[in-house]
Amino acid sequence: QLIENPVTILSDDCWGGVIYHYLGLPFSSPCVNILWEKEEYFKLMQAPLMYLEKELIMVREGDLRNGIWPVGQLGEGSESVKMQFVHSINFDDAKVQWDKRKERINKNNLFIKMGFNGFDDRKDIWLEEFKKVPYKKVCFFNGERGENIFASERFLIRPIRMGRSVEYYSYMDWCRNYSYLGIDILKLLVGDKDYLREGYKENKEQKGRIL
Repeated sequence: QLIENPVTILSDDCWGGVIYHYLGLPFSSPCVNILWEKEEYFKLMQAPLMYLEKELIMVREGDLRNGIWPVGQLGEGSESVKMQFVHSINFDDAKVQWDKRKERINKNNLFIKMGFNGFDDRKDIWLEEFKKVPYKKVCFFNGERGENIFASERFLIRPIRMGRSVEYYSYMDWCRNYSYLGIDILKLLVGDKDYLREGYKENKEQKGRIL
């Protein structure tokens, strides 16, 4: 189904790109390797086809030497969304990739992904907005399960000692590295509601579980 009817994944982090790689599918979405502010991403989700038709313009140029990545924008004024191209060396590089992948957008098969960690104090607002999205979708969340919501304790940010250093693990790490263990990604992307894998248990390496 996904070969005959490619899916355009809109994701608020790297999850979309990871899934395209995992399934061996071409990137049928320009929203890959992009960091979004929640407010900007929700504006995109409310009218994705309108925004995706707009030209990408530069807001800020990148400067790798000073740790600055390029920022782009679709639209102008109140009808605009900004995005941060955290994996691009400059805006020209970001725009080339954006325009190339934009040509592959399948307007008839959109999929929306979003997620929250345990310290997002506006998560109730975001969840209500997420429920209004009229496309196939999934939300990774550390609260209660619900329709189109996959819950896991892995979405809580907490320190983990790695030798002498301390690293912080969040829902994003789980989504990028382990989500396919708890979710049948193919079923999820084609709209099958029965996408949860049976028997997925918390263990030493992957502590995510279906709550």
